[in-house]
Amino acid sequence: AFTRTMIAFRRAHPILRQRRFLHSRERLIDGIEDLFWWRPDGAPMEDEDWHDDALTVLCAEMRTASGTPPYAAREDALFLTLNVGKAVTVALPDPTPGFVWRWCIDTTRSEGRGQCGEIWGEAKVPAASVSVFVLEEV
Repeated sequence: AFTRTMIAFRRAHPILRQRRFLHSRERLIDGIEDLFWWRPDGAPMEDEDWHDDALTVLCAEMRTASGTPPYAAREDALFLTLNVGKAVTVALPDPTPGFVWRWCIDTTRSEGRGQCGEIWGEAKVPAASVSVFVLEEV
């Protein structure tokens, strides 16, 4: 069930199947970077954070790659949390107007599905887990 969920999720989200590499560069369509690295408190990762042994959670926001032709660009995004420590509350970026974050993957559940409800502001992600939130149009 878990593997089926992951395969279906990858098929449903073209961001995970892009042909272009994400470089944290601005996209042509809207000037928003294609990849952001966040700390759990919602602040951008700084150089010193990458060397902080106490930091047990990485958060990444993925969008359509910069350089993607406008006809192929998408508005959706993924927010991933990679947690090797205890359960922690993670701040999610403000959603684009007209969009909401939905918790769709939680690797602590046997089938891998998250709550799939709308998440506003922050979410408590389980210990030793990967969670994926999807930015979806309302």
